[in-house]
This record gives sequence, C-alpha cells and structure tokens, in this order.
Amino acid sequence: MSVIAYPSKHFRYAETLSVRTRGLALTDELRRVIRGCVAAAMGRFQERVRRVFVWVEDSNGPKGGPAMHCRMEVTLKRGGRFTATAAATDEYVAIGRAADRLRVRLVRSLEKRRHRRRETPSPLLEA
Repeated sequence: MSVIAYPSKHFRYAETLSVRTRGLALTDELRRVIRGCVAAAMGRFQERVRRVFVWVEDSNGPKGGPAMHCRMEVTLKRGGRFTATAAATDEYVAIGRAADRLRVRLVRSLEKRRHRRRETPSPLLEA
C-alpha cells in the first residue's frame, strides 16, 4: 500500500490532498493525474474545500476485468462531505470518472444551497 499526503500546489485553499493506493504503485505520473483531476473537479469551489482523500485500488489483481476502483471524498470547510466512486479497467480512467462524478455532486449541492439562501426571507424583513 502506498500513502502520500502533501499540500497540493493545485489547490489555493485546501489544506491537504491525501492519496492511498492498494495493489498498484503510486508513481509520479499517477500523482500528477490525480492532482490535475481533483483540481479540475473542484474548479470554482476550491476555496470551500478543506480536505480531499483519494483511494485507488486494484481489486482483481492479475485476473483482469474492471479491477481499478477509485473513491474520492471531499470535506468542505463549512460542513458537508461528498463521495464519488468509479470502476474501470485502467486506473487513469477510474480516476477521471470519479473526479467527474464528484464535480457534478459538488455543483448540484452547492448550487442548491445558494438557491435556498436566496429564497429564504431575512428575519429583518419579517419584523
């Protein structure tokens, strides 16, 4: 198992990006791809992110099939946790799919929060 935690140069505000692998080596290329995919998924919401965990695992070993699983978990500064998973025959594809799913969940949830705040009347206006 490989584990790495480091301040990410791709995140301006996130404290750490932690990566864990099982059944495959954590190469510099894999680190670079993970950092890029996570940074792209966070996009304009980077300043709200506290921590990102990424797990990449080869669950089938030498048997083949959709063996690569990627799980990404984001914790926001003001509460909230989002998780996305993906499976593929290639670790890079699994990472990309998980990042895309994470981006969709973040955008939907944070846009809903913003919309609800706009609709909620101010207590000062009711008085």
